[in-house]
Amino acid sequence: MWGWDATNGIWRQVLVDADGKLAIALSTAPLWLYFTESPSYGGNILALTEDTNYVYAGGQITNVVGKCLKSAMVWVAVSPNYGGQINALVEDADYVYAGGLTTQRVRKYLKSTMALVDESPSYGHAINALAEDADYVYAGGLTLQKVQRYLKSVMALVDESPSYGGHIMASCNPPSLSSLLNRLGW
Repeated sequence: MWGWDATNGIWRQVLVDADGKLAIALSTAPLWLYFTESPSYGGNILALTEDTNYVYAGGQITNVVGKCLKSAMVWVAVSPNYGGQINALVEDADYVYAGGLTTQRVRKYLKSTMALVDESPSYGHAINALAEDADYVYAGGLTLQKVQRYLKSVMALVDESPSYGGHIMASCNPPSLSSLLNRLGW
């Protein structure tokens, strides 16, 4: 995931290597200026999300959401065990949301402590994709082939889309057009 670091005037990329370590690479163009990596997550990292200061990672083996400080590339907190493989993460100002296998629920973790705050009802199968807006978290995945919408405040199922007709494997929260244009310097 690439992002513009306006403070330092550089592009920043978060990567995952085969040993389950996070890496941050910085570039002003095609020339790499800096590269560092975290200690191992302890398993395969399948999902990443980030905010200004932290990268959050989820995956299999450990089945936790790890919180990694970007500036030092060290793990500073982990969530309780999700109960199975984590396939998708999304975050807002105060929470990280995780979805995956086994529990088939969206779990809500408080960013400051990574404590489990709440969880949604079962999606009905593996969750592979999460998105969020001001009031809702959206989950999509296999078998059901629908997007379910949950109210963030209580993690209650509000409604769901008709069947997509195929597996839902990924989602994104695109930046606003003005944000994108600002990042491009327009």
